[in-house]
Amino acid sequence: MKNLKIGTRLTIGFVIVLLLTIIMAIISSLPLRRVDHAQQANQLATSATDIAIRGGEANVRVVETMHQIDASAKKIEEIISVIDGIAFQTSLLPLNAAVHQQ
Repeated sequence: MKNLKIGTRLTIGFVIVLLLTIIMAIISSLPLRRVDHAQQANQLATSATDIAIRGGEANVRVVETMHQIDASAKKIEEIISVIDGIAFQTSLLPLNAAVHQQ
């Protein structure tokens, strides 16, 4: 679970750094003397922010799904354990009968 948290943090950190890089590239490459260029840069930065937010939300859903898979795997493990116990007890029945016949 700690690895998932670290992975989530790294992903979010990467997205933030990428977003800042994009914003800096936009700011440094556009002559911001004109209002329309500034507005375009703002729109691109907003779009990049929205993409980063959606990426973070998708990452959260992946982590939640992994938790659900882990819980299901534990339930399957419990069921298999019960089946193994029943199989063991079933295999003892003929042995017990054989001992009592002698």
